[in-house]
Order: sequence, then C-alpha cells, then structure tokens
Amino acid sequence: IVGDKFLVNDKNFKKITIPSGMHLKPEDIPAGAIIIYNKGYSNSKASAANGHIEVSGGNACGYSDLTTHLLSNHGNRRDPKEIWIPI
Repeated sequence: IVGDKFLVNDKNFKKITIPSGMHLKPEDIPAGAIIIYNKGYSNSKASAANGHIEVSGGNACGYSDLTTHLLSNHGNRRDPKEIWIPI
C-alpha cells in the first residue's frame, strides 16, 4: 500500500485508524489529508485495477485527476483503506 511504503516515513503525516463500522463525515477530513482507496472502489477501469488516491481540500471535496465529493461515488458510499492527515 502506498501509505505503508512512502508516508510511514514522512514525519509530516500520521495515519489515522477508523474503527470498523464507523464512517467519517467528509467535512471532518482536514485539508491536505491523503485518502487511499482499495482496488475496485469504483466502476472505472483504472480504479478497479489500481485503487485511487485523492487529497482533501478541507471542504468535503477530494482532488486527484478530477474533483469529487469525498467518500462518495455517484451517491454511493466508498470507504477508504487509509487516511493520512498532515501534522
């Protein structure tokens, strides 16, 4: 996983753990947080094969190669594999 290979050694980020069954509100994810999704989180061919990474704008939006509403995929909930927050 990207976070465990790269971000784990970056002193500017801390991995947060989300208890099973608990869901974050998009507005609670701080600006600059890196959100990592598993393979197959959406119907797109690239995301299904590789997963996805986006950066929180602190405004309930995520930014990558496009802008999305954090944690939703065309109205469906998507749960991140990892969230790394800036410290």
